[in-house]
Amino acid sequence: MTLDEITYKINGCAMKVHKTLGNGFQEIIYQQLILKMYIWHKQKIML
Repeated sequence: MTLDEITYKINGCAMKVHKTLGNGFQEIIYQQLILKMYIWHKQKIML
């Protein structure tokens, strides 16, 4: 997977998290959810 592909997937995860949660949470909440979504998505592809 290229750096551009990884960046694209992380940005997609960030957009989904922000769309779901909206504004008003601390940055750490967004960071943790983006990481969890990325790991979940990566595992889903590998199965």
